[in-house]
Amino acid sequence: MTRWRYRLAAGGVAALAAVAGCGGPSSLSGAITLDGAPLAGATITLHPSDPGSGAVMVVGATKADGTFVITPAAGKSIARGTYKMTLSKRADPTPAESAAMVVTRETVPEKYSNLTKTELTVTVPTGGDVVLNLTR
Repeated sequence: MTRWRYRLAAGGVAALAAVAGCGGPSSLSGAITLDGAPLAGATITLHPSDPGSGAVMVVGATKADGTFVITPAAGKSIARGTYKMTLSKRADPTPAESAAMVVTRETVPEKYSNLTKTELTVTVPTGGDVVLNLTR
C-alpha cells in the first residue's frame, strides 16, 4: 500500500472511531423506591437538559419490584449528556372514572413528576445502575 493510501485508510478508521464513540449506551437500568417501597408501574421519562444537543426524550417503565431497563428504539442509543428525569404513576381508576375516561390523580410527588419542579437528573453514561431511594 502506498504511503498516500495508508494515510487515507488510517484517517478513515480514525474518523469512523470518532463517530462511533459519539453515541451513548444502548440502555439505562436501575431501581426506584418511594418511601422504602418499590415504585412499581411508574413511567420514567428522561428529558434532555440541553434542547439544542440533539438528544431526544427517552421513556421507560418500572417493573413490580421497582427495577427498570430503558431501551430506545431498535438500533438507537441514549445520547450522552445530562437529562432531567420525571416519574409518573396515576392512581387506578374507579369503574366510573374508566367509563368517563377521566385522568386519575398523580401518586408521585410533584417534585419528581413535574418537569419544571423535578429534582432528579441523570448523566449518561452513568457508569452503573441508577438507584433512587426517594421520599415524599
